[in-house]
Amino acid sequence: MSMSNISPQQDPNFDDPPERQMLLAHKHSLLGIVSVLKPPANLRSIEIKYVNWLIGTLNQMVAELDWLMSNVNARAYVRNLGKVREKIRNFALVELYVALDKLDEGYTQDYYRGLLNCSDYLEEALQEFLV
Repeated sequence: MSMSNISPQQDPNFDDPPERQMLLAHKHSLLGIVSVLKPPANLRSIEIKYVNWLIGTLNQMVAELDWLMSNVNARAYVRNLGKVREKIRNFALVELYVALDKLDEGYTQDYYRGLLNCSDYLEEALQEFLV
């Protein structure tokens, strides 16, 4: 059955609060990103275009988390929303920016290290999710 044929009462997400939907989407995005960056991933196959896309995606996520910070309902789905935001903004994103700078300077090893560190910080952020 296609989604267009499902009535609101049959839709499993019908009563799902928007905060939960947004946080679940972010959790799944973070899981996907970690799976690309974390060993046994082949970091050599990751294109610069993908890293730039990650930066844009994580920046958008931070903006949405900023919006959720004052939402009391969001606290039911994430242990510490501020910590998630901090791990993404202050650590994971910084690692990606520095990694790209290091690659521009010819330090490939530091670039790979930055990608790995980014995945570690994103895993720490994922530990805060309750959904």
